[in-house]
Amino acid sequence: MSDFLRLPFKFLQRCRNYTRRVLSRIARAMGAICCLPCCPRRNNRTEVGAVDSLQVYTTASFSESHVAETSSGRLLIFANPNSGAGKSVAVFRERLKPELVKNNISYELIVTTHPQHALAVIKQREDLHEFHAIVILSGDGLVFEVINGLVGRPDRERFFPHLPIGIVPSGSGNGLLSSVFFTKSHPLKGPKSLKQSLESVSQVNANASCVNLTHVETDNEEHLLSFLSVGWALMADIDIESERWRRPLGGARFTAGAFIRCFNLRKYRARLSYLPASNVSCSSVSQRSFPVFERELGAGTSKMLTESESKPNFKKYHLNDRIPKLSDSVPHNWVTIEDEFVLFYAVSVSHISANGMFMPAARLNDDKLYLTYILATDMSRSVELLNFLLKIEKGTHLNSSYCNTVPVSSFRLEPIDEGSFITVDGEVVKTSRIQATATLLQTAVIA
Repeated sequence: MSDFLRLPFKFLQRCRNYTRRVLSRIARAMGAICCLPCCPRRNNRTEVGAVDSLQVYTTASFSESHVAETSSGRLLIFANPNSGAGKSVAVFRERLKPELVKNNISYELIVTTHPQHALAVIKQREDLHEFHAIVILSGDGLVFEVINGLVGRPDRERFFPHLPIGIVPSGSGNGLLSSVFFTKSHPLKGPKSLKQSLESVSQVNANASCVNLTHVETDNEEHLLSFLSVGWALMADIDIESERWRRPLGGARFTAGAFIRCFNLRKYRARLSYLPASNVSCSSVSQRSFPVFERELGAGTSKMLTESESKPNFKKYHLNDRIPKLSDSVPHNWVTIEDEFVLFYAVSVSHISANGMFMPAARLNDDKLYLTYILATDMSRSVELLNFLLKIEKGTHLNSSYCNTVPVSSFRLEPIDEGSFITVDGEVVKTSRIQATATLLQTAVIA
């Protein structure tokens, strides 16, 4: 073990009881942000942006199907056996499957075998219109794949938001489900939350609530849809940097990574530009819900288009039609800050995990994004940063004097110094700069 790792372990051993209590609270608060002890290891992490090299979907991927004699509905189900504690398939077979069979709900189960497996299936399946909903037993990563698989289809408008997503929490974050459950006063964690999620997706009277989506553009002309967050600086680095300690430290790598980074603060120089939401004259997107299994399934298959024809025109979905491309100059009515940052995080919903109420004021149908950042000049003490992370669990961190929160319609982040990571919904994105914009597009979540 290197001296770099030996020092924090000596400290942890000497202050075992106190340190474990503090770091445990940080882990619960950070959830999907930094993947601390409550956030089991992510297997087979891959960068977003390798769509062209996706493995082709084959029928060999299917592991189980069931057709009810008098079917009340039909679900396409994905289970990631590597997410969370690795119990997604067992949860399906022992708890979800019996309820689906009892309620005469047909299904097809796909157990994912590699990163972007679900994305490839969703993009290529010609019978997707024959399902009432997609159910995911995993974390937010698989939700990200499904949503971006849908937007990559030539018939994408057929599914947003009409093909809802059901989530059975089996991963590290589950921020999207937590945000929807929060609006309905459902339990967000523990056995009661799991029971609620299973009931939500397996009942014939299931309902889905619409959630606004964000358009994300990278410098390599990659266009993505985000439902949760864009991360950079401290939170992204804790998550990604701790990957190197997977073998020697196991699950403890998250604790070590957060502790080391908080007490060895980095400064991240960047140019941040944004259009304040108050400058946008657009009506808020309506909040609505709809019954899942009462929807009449469409007929026919997708018309196959060329690659250029199938690319979506995201500009027509922007709530503000004057948002420039990432390659264009920043408009004069945008605010620009060039400085050294400690923390940067942008969210579109209230929760980033079951224990992370990052933006209490956010609504599912918000016509804005919420930027939160801390400048290096305002943050000089590691203890203050630890205190900030602890407060995320109760949503009181935004009251900190050094924390800046700005509602925006769009923002552009351009890191100046090399060596930092950018994440979208917790997934690493290969880009040197990024732009995110609020849109009219919505997905729907069963709850």
